[in-house]
Amino acid sequence: MKKFTIIVGILVLLGSIVWLGAKDALVPLDRQVIQKPLYTVAETMAMDSERPPLVFGRAFWGAYPGARAFPSAEAAHQFLVAEGKQDRAWSIYRLSGDYELDTYDHRGARYTARSLLAVEAVD
Repeated sequence: MKKFTIIVGILVLLGSIVWLGAKDALVPLDRQVIQKPLYTVAETMAMDSERPPLVFGRAFWGAYPGARAFPSAEAAHQFLVAEGKQDRAWSIYRLSGDYELDTYDHRGARYTARSLLAVEAVD
């Protein structure tokens, strides 16, 4: 019985650690006032106005840096071309965040600092 209690305690502790690492990533920010639009690239996804797709930000204490962030659709398009991903499988999306407030620099590139909603697909 003592071993069972220890195992259950360890599992609860591990579950709590995982939850703490992921909980902020599961709740998207929908900023109402945006001074500088924020764009990202992702595999093409279905847009639904009732439930816009979630684009994850930094999670698990930085182990996942977040989605790549761009200040303009043109910059995102240049990235797709440079990476050879300008086909129909990849698209550019405007997010529900502000480029200045909701991104951070990681190894010379900008990433989303928090989870955001993909509010519009950009052609």
